[in-house]
This record gives sequence, C-alpha cells and structure tokens, in this order.
Amino acid sequence: DGFVREMISKIQTQRKETGLEVTDRIKLFYEGNDKLSEIISRQKDFIASEVLAVSVEAGKGSAPKTWDINGESIDFSVEKA
Repeated sequence: DGFVREMISKIQTQRKETGLEVTDRIKLFYEGNDKLSEIISRQKDFIASEVLAVSVEAGKGSAPKTWDINGESIDFSVEKA
C-alpha cells in the first residue's frame, strides 16, 4: 500500500529529526485524518515493526508534526519508549 510506505518513510524521517537512534524503540501517536487513521489501524502491527514502535495510538503526542501523505494530512508524534 502506497499510503503505508509513505507513512513509514515520514515516521522514519521524524525519528531522525527528533534525534533518536536507529535502534531506539518509540511510542507513535497519530491524529487528524480519518482515512489514514483507518489504514493505520488495519496495518498497525506492520507499521510498528517497521518503525520499532512499542505502541501505536490515536491521539496527540508531545511533539506533533504535520505531514502530507499522498495528499492527505496527518499529525505524527514520536517519543522514545
């Protein structure tokens, strides 16, 4: 799914921008787009394994950043677990 690959790419970029190490486990929060939220809930385990997330939750994290995913807008927040 193109949306899933694009979201994973953005989350990985956000991890780097946040200064996290490649091996750091994270908590991932997402908010603001029903279409993408539905995709995330269906693909939660796959996304978590790709970005080393111990949790993937709907809601606002501590440092949300808005991303454009194939024309859809969503806020992601990554926090070290």
